[in-house]
Amino acid sequence: MIKKFLLLFVTFLSTIFADQTLFTKLDQYNLKDFNPAWKLTSLQLVSFETTTKETIKGMLKEVLPDKVVFKDILKSSNIKNDKKRYHDLKWFANYFFKKDDYFWKFSLTPPLPVHRFYMLIFTKKEDKRVQAITELKDIKDMLGDIDTKAKLALWLYATLDYHSYKCIKSFRKKDSKYLVTFECTNPYSCIYKKYVKAYDKNGYVREDWTIDEYKEKGCQKAIPF
Repeated sequence: MIKKFLLLFVTFLSTIFADQTLFTKLDQYNLKDFNPAWKLTSLQLVSFETTTKETIKGMLKEVLPDKVVFKDILKSSNIKNDKKRYHDLKWFANYFFKKDDYFWKFSLTPPLPVHRFYMLIFTKKEDKRVQAITELKDIKDMLGDIDTKAKLALWLYATLDYHSYKCIKSFRKKDSKYLVTFECTNPYSCIYKKYVKAYDKNGYVREDWTIDEYKEKGCQKAIPF
């Protein structure tokens, strides 16, 4: 009975991990790799970070740096990082910084009031204006069905937290779903976990299951902020 169970389990794992594709970072893709639902002529994902300034009362206040540094995460090849582009990015940075409910920002070093912001900038074929995504649902509308590797990579980047995104190892397509394998150790709990999430064409997780999970010996837990 035990041998039969082990044989079935090994067969199950072989099915899950067959034809796995290693996960590719966003900067390896170009606009044509996405085949988005919207007709785009350019696409750029950048990040920037805020800083602090001491008030007259001795409190720390979150502000934009005088010289905002933009980091390219994804950029179509036809975009030039010139003064005009910097001006456009700076305008959007100011706008999103003042938008309290902006969806794509993460706290950097609590309790300090500083954040990392992400902006998805684009131009449409029928409208040459530089525009930006303001809500998560707009990313899905722009991409359409999650049916390419590039779309999957961008959707995961937008919807996962930093730790979960770093855990992505590989994926494979099965029918209309993407089976994404995650593998890492949580630095705060020292728990190693390998698991799979099945994403449908709408970007929703339809199934998930754990392959392996245990507490690592000798692991030193990180101290949370």
